[in-house]
Amino acid sequence: MLRWSLVLLWLMVIFAFSAQTADQSSTTSGSTIRFLLNLFYPPYGDLTAPAQAALVAALSHLVRKLAHGLVFSLLGLLLMGAALTDFPPRKALLLSLLLGYVAAGLDEMHQILVPGRSGELLDMLIDFGGVCFGTGIRLLLHSLKERRQKKKQARHEPVTVPSTNP
Repeated sequence: MLRWSLVLLWLMVIFAFSAQTADQSSTTSGSTIRFLLNLFYPPYGDLTAPAQAALVAALSHLVRKLAHGLVFSLLGLLLMGAALTDFPPRKALLLSLLLGYVAAGLDEMHQILVPGRSGELLDMLIDFGGVCFGTGIRLLLHSLKERRQKKKQARHEPVTVPSTNP
């Protein structure tokens, strides 16, 4: 139940981001970009204000698209983790991808209702790509864990020697 609760909580976070107006979303993106530039690009602080603004504007589109993928990658991880608690891997994968696809579509439809925002097919594809990536990572981790458990179990099983008596 906890894992499905985390999925629901993350969907609420996605909904909150999507509910931001265009101005709020741009402000959030700009603040995030400035923070990251200050953190990872020390010369940013030495630039003039117009040069800083130009750099933030140039990076804005890319960062926004990456954010879509990142947010939905985490959703894919959470969906697959929750689904694996209730279903075998193949069914868990199908369920996770289906729910992720629906979430991506609903997210873009929701944005149509928000002032200044729009629903974009490209964003939906990026969102679903993120879900696929996150789901794949979680499935890979699950497979590695199962393989490790099987090797450990094989080392601890008693060795039986076949009888040679007729």
